[in-house]
Amino acid sequence: MPPEACLRATYNFRSEHRAKPANEENRRFSECCTADMEKQKMKKEKHMPPSDYDVVKYENFHELLKGIYDNYSERTAIRFRKNGKETSISYDALIRQISDLYYFYKKNDIQNSNIGILSENRYEYITIYLAGVFENVIAPIDRELTVDGLASLIEKFDIKVLFYTDKTKEKADALPQKDTLRRINIDAAYQTITQEHYDPDAFFKDTEHTDSHKFSVLAFTSGTTGIVKGAMLSQHNIVSNLRAPLLYMHLESPMLQLLPMSHMYGFHPDLLSPLYNGDTVCINMALKDIAKDFKYYNPYYIGVVPVMLEGIYKNIIREARRQKKEKLLYGLIKLSNGLRKCHIDIRRPLFQNLINKRLRIIVCGGAFLDPVYVDRFEEIGITVLNGYGMTECAPLISVNRDRNNIRGSAGAVIEGTKVKIADDGEILVKGWNVMSGYYNDKEETELSFVDGYYKTGDIGYLEDGILYVTGRKKNLIILKNGKNFSPEAVEKKLLRLPYVKECLVMADVRNSTEIIIAKILLDGNADNQDKACNDSGAGQLKKDIEAINRTLPSYMRIDDFEIVSEEFEKTSSQKIIRSRYTLPTENTIQKDEKQKEL
Repeated sequence: MPPEACLRATYNFRSEHRAKPANEENRRFSECCTADMEKQKMKKEKHMPPSDYDVVKYENFHELLKGIYDNYSERTAIRFRKNGKETSISYDALIRQISDLYYFYKKNDIQNSNIGILSENRYEYITIYLAGVFENVIAPIDRELTVDGLASLIEKFDIKVLFYTDKTKEKADALPQKDTLRRINIDAAYQTITQEHYDPDAFFKDTEHTDSHKFSVLAFTSGTTGIVKGAMLSQHNIVSNLRAPLLYMHLESPMLQLLPMSHMYGFHPDLLSPLYNGDTVCINMALKDIAKDFKYYNPYYIGVVPVMLEGIYKNIIREARRQKKEKLLYGLIKLSNGLRKCHIDIRRPLFQNLINKRLRIIVCGGAFLDPVYVDRFEEIGITVLNGYGMTECAPLISVNRDRNNIRGSAGAVIEGTKVKIADDGEILVKGWNVMSGYYNDKEETELSFVDGYYKTGDIGYLEDGILYVTGRKKNLIILKNGKNFSPEAVEKKLLRLPYVKECLVMADVRNSTEIIIAKILLDGNADNQDKACNDSGAGQLKKDIEAINRTLPSYMRIDDFEIVSEEFEKTSSQKIIRSRYTLPTENTIQKDEKQKEL
C-alpha cells in the first residue's frame, strides 16, 4: 500500500503558535446591561487558510471504516460504564461487530428498508447505524416521542424495522401490531445477532462499490413547528461533514459524548468525527452521571448545546458559593487575567479541578450561544468553539477554529460549503453537506430551495468570511411602524441575569397599542431569586429590565413582563416551541369573535 493511502486522520500544526484572542474588558454577569457585547468583536484574519490541520479525506462509510480498520485496529474506540463496570471496545472489535450486523441484515432479508432506532445513548447504537447505511436507510428516532407520535412517524416514513431497548420497550410494545413492522429488542437479541462472526475483509469487499450519493440516513426534524419532516442524507453528505470540524480544531482523546445520539449533532460531529480521527469516545450513559464521568474519563473535549454549557458554568459558581469560596474564585480569575496580559498563563493549575484536569475544548451548537460564556470559560482555561448547523445540512455549516475563535460568531463556513445572504437577510446554503430533499414531500422540498441553495430560515450576515447568526426569520417581531427585530437579541440580555433560567420575548396589543412582553422563568437554584421579584411584581428583576431597556432602541424595549412557574415546552433538541406561547392580540381576538358570530 502506498504511503499516501495510509494517511492518518491526525493533526499537523502549520504554525507552532496558536492565534491569541484580543484582550477584552473583563465583565461579570451583573454588568450585562452596561454595553452591547455584539459590538465588541475580535479582529479577524482576512486571509485564513482553507484548513488548519491535515486530515485524510473519505467519500463514504466504506472508505471511512476501511481507513480506521487499517490504521487504528489496536486503539480503543469506545468506552462506557454500565452497572459500575467499564467496557472498552477496540477499533478492531467495533469493525467486526459492524460486519456481523451487516450480514445479519442480509441473511434476514433486511434490505432496501428504513430501519428505525429507538434507543438511549449506548454502544450498540453505533454498530446498528453503521452496518445499516450500506443497503438500508437508518432512521434515528427521538425516544421522547409519545406513542401516538411514534406510531405516526413509523407510518409516515415507512419504517419497516424498529430496534428498541428495555428502556423504550413500553412504547414499542404499545405500537399498533402490524405485520409490516419488524421489532428487535437490542437488550434481548444483540448478543445472539453478533455471535455469528464474519471476516471483515469480506465485508469490505462487499461494500467497496458503495454509492457515495445513495440516500442512506433519514434524519428527522421538526424545528419548533411540531410538523416532523425527514431529511434525506447520503453517505457523502455525512462523511464529508464529519471531516469538516477536524480541519479546524486540534482534538485529543478522549472525548465525552453527552448529547442524544438520535440527534444529528449528537451523533455525527459529536461521536463519528472522533472515530473518523481514530480517537476514543467515552459514552455518558445517563445525564445524572455527567459530573462523575467528567472525573472518571477526564476528557479533552466535549460537545454541548448552549443550555448545557450555561448549566456547567452556573454549577461551578453555585458550588463555589456553597463552599463559601465565590470571592476567592473571582479573585483568582482577576489575578489570572492580569497575569495573562503579561503573557503568564496559570489558568490550568488554578482552575483544572473545577470540572476536570484535561478539558481544553468545548464545541457548542444547536442554538444561539451568548458570547459572554466564551469569555467566562476562556478565563478558566477552556476554549469554547461555537458552530452553526441544521439537520438538513448533516448538520455542520460553519464552526470557529481553535486558532481563530471569533466570539459572538458561528465561525468560518466549512470546506465544501457555500453560504450567501438573501436580500431579506436569510442564510442560504449550498454544498457537499446539503440534503437531496425531504422524504415523500416534493412540495416542501421545492419551497426549501432557491437557485440550488437551501433556505435555512435563519437570519444573519457574513463579515470577512465569518458567519453571524442573529435569529430565526419566522421569529421576527414586525411592528406596525415598520420596525422589526429578532426577539433573541433581547432574550440573550435577559439570560445574562444570573437568576433568569428561561425567557421568551414577544409582541402584544393592549388598548390598541403595540407593546413588547417578556415571559420569564426564574432559576430556582439561584441564591438571589427571592429578591428578583416580590409580591407586587417589583424588585430586582424590574430594576434589571429597566437597565436592559436603556441599552436597547426604543422599539425593542420591554414594556411588561410575566413570571412563569414552569419551564417552556421544548423540542427534543431543547429549543422552546414558541408557537405554543404566542400571545393573542386584540386583532386576533376580534377576528375570532367575528368568526363565531358568523
